[in-house]
Amino acid sequence: MRGTHGIGVMKVDSRSSLVSVAQVLMMQGEVMLQEFIEHEQSARLIMIGEEMLAANVRKQPKEKEEFRTNSHLGSVT
Repeated sequence: MRGTHGIGVMKVDSRSSLVSVAQVLMMQGEVMLQEFIEHEQSARLIMIGEEMLAANVRKQPKEKEEFRTNSHLGSVT
């Protein structure tokens, strides 16, 4: 909803962590939750209708224990 470079993205590993993180986020007025799916790369696509205009594939940095695939965090694009 807002943010950039993976800032504000949090991985919750337990129910108790979810409760405490959700309490903080609800104070901000906006919350978006997604299921975490293990992955080694992600893709960003720019589409108009069914036509793909551009794509960028980003692979997780191997040397870091990082679940995000943001290029400024060391991913290969």
